[in-house]
Amino acid sequence: METMTLTDFLQNCKSRNIPEPDMYNFIQQYTNNFDKTAFKYLRNYLNKYANNIKFTIINEVEDDSGAVEQTDRPTTVYKYIEKQQKYLSLVLAPRQKIDFVLNDIAEKNLNCYNDESIFSLEFEPFLQFSELVETEYKEKFSMNIDKEPASDTPPPHFTITLSENQLLKLYTGLTENGFLPIDTTNTDFKAFSYIFGGNGDKANFKPIMWIKTNSTTQGKNLNKKSLLNLLNILGIHFSVIRNKALLNKLFVKPDGSSIKFNSENLSSGFVSEYNNKLIEIVNLAK
Repeated sequence: METMTLTDFLQNCKSRNIPEPDMYNFIQQYTNNFDKTAFKYLRNYLNKYANNIKFTIINEVEDDSGAVEQTDRPTTVYKYIEKQQKYLSLVLAPRQKIDFVLNDIAEKNLNCYNDESIFSLEFEPFLQFSELVETEYKEKFSMNIDKEPASDTPPPHFTITLSENQLLKLYTGLTENGFLPIDTTNTDFKAFSYIFGGNGDKANFKPIMWIKTNSTTQGKNLNKKSLLNLLNILGIHFSVIRNKALLNKLFVKPDGSSIKFNSENLSSGFVSEYNNKLIEIVNLAK
């Protein structure tokens, strides 16, 4: 790929799919072979770019005569998020910001002009590029922080509103139905209870082993979507579910290695082939 400005590169992202190796090469060139200061500038630029994406909310109000008056409310990604949850826009990465807006609009059944670019696939290459930037930055500059957390910093965990007894029922249901291993040396209840509820001593922290495979592959391919499916059913916020760095710390494959989630895993919805069974397990735990 020829050397180009960042503005031109992002414009290219909106017009066509760019292979990941080309994205990686551009990052290397733009940051002068991964200079940390240049990398920070690039991350900040991408966040501002996502913040400034424009779209329009359509407000419809019925007057006393029954006539419906329509008013347009232009906004941006940043303004929308700030109004919904103050300060959240400061900590979310570009994909999380776009996902927050789209999911919130869908949940609230808000009317918008669907031909605006935020509702198209136009931003997907940009989001893939921004995710690659985040991944490369963390791998190159955050490794020591991740490996040596402060001793008074508790390990990561979810916070869901289930009692200890309900968590035990959930753990039992997932174990009996082949989502978690029966062998408690791999995933015991204390670790499960800490990760899903923050209960108990942080010393109990140990990544959860997820073992459910696709029904069509005779136990060969791990069904990653079933894990995301469970988190969604439990009411964990989508921005948390799509936090790859967090999931990599909390869950491992049967061989003990981290479960690697790609953009496709996290952008195509959370309903798996085991959706009905997972709903049943969660309902029985409550």
